Amino acid sequence: MGLKNKNTIKGFIKENMPFVVRCVRRFRGVKTQFKEMIKGMLKAMLEAKKLHSLQKALFNRDHQESVFLTIASLNNESFIEHNKDIYKNSSLHYNYGEEEDLVDRVIHPTLTLPHPTHSGYFDYDQKSQNSKSPLNPWAFIRVKNEIPTLEESLFSMLPAIQRGVIGFNDCDDGSKEVILEFCKKFPSFIPISYPYEVIIKDCPSLWHQLYHYTNYVFSFIPKNEWVVKIDADHIYDAKKLYESFYIPKNTKEVVMYSRINFVVQDFEVFVRNDGVFGFLDAWGDHWLLYNDCGSFEIWQDNDESYEALKLKDKHHVKDKEMVQWHFPLAKKERNAIVCDNLIPLEEFKKRRGDLIGTRIEESMLDEKRILEMYQKFRLP
Repeated sequence: MGLKNKNTIKGFIKENMPFVVRCVRRFRGVKTQFKEMIKGMLKAMLEAKKLHSLQKALFNRDHQESVFLTIASLNNESFIEHNKDIYKNSSLHYNYGEEEDLVDRVIHPTLTLPHPTHSGYFDYDQKSQNSKSPLNPWAFIRVKNEIPTLEESLFSMLPAIQRGVIGFNDCDDGSKEVILEFCKKFPSFIPISYPYEVIIKDCPSLWHQLYHYTNYVFSFIPKNEWVVKIDADHIYDAKKLYESFYIPKNTKEVVMYSRINFVVQDFEVFVRNDGVFGFLDAWGDHWLLYNDCGSFEIWQDNDESYEALKLKDKHHVKDKEMVQWHFPLAKKERNAIVCDNLIPLEEFKKRRGDLIGTRIEESMLDEKRILEMYQKFRLP
């Protein structure tokens, strides 16, 4: 009986051995998968911790107050004068090719931009040297025949911004030459020539679309770094602009800049009645953002078309105070436009007194200051 039971057991084992082996192998496979899963989770946790530490370091603002106190006694005019002296006296000429055969400088991940040759508020915070910090954004600039305001605009933003790309197309008023010379003297700014004419209406092909030109210039800015949109018909208060770079607390926040459209007629300053009685509050087409977003797309509004940047999973944050003056009619192609919706500056100050000292520093609405600024333009 015992022998029979032993044979039965042996037979059972022999018969079911393949199944047992498969179970053992499967268990080992599951165990291996489990180990790999744990390793993957640990790796992800370590990467998340590393990213958190990096983000914490980048967005730590404990030192902000001391930086602001340090730069409080400094002024834009001193930096602008110093940088203009560099522009006039520097023998530095970065080779971008002949003007007749401009060779664009292509950004490569291994390319190290030259250190800024100009001075600014960024010299007073070591964290501004970090290429991943919002304190060191790329300027994103596009130009077409902006000669009246171009030089004043570039020099006004220079004390706040260390590097940038300047795209240009269809320039026949001297803007191209100004850009090339500017980038030779300040080689941390890169000139980018767009080889197609940009046509606003009835475009014959994709290459002539404004948004395609915009994407082309934007593509030269590295991903996962910060970028601020700069327009060449804006004059910037560099200190306020630089201080605005401290606003974002993470890579999902986009700082939206407010503005007023100023018009000068017969030595009198007016405000164009755009937005809410002349104030465009965090309007959305001027921003500071982390470049992990999509591309520009065309946006139609009646007969007009605009370029709009796809901002996925971003949180819009208002600027704390206005950092710029916009002169929309200074451009050659716009100076013949007649505006019938102008508000005298003094009336604007009375009607929007709630903004003065809160969203707009009073000196930015000083008519004498605005006229002095305007008289520096290369007007026809």
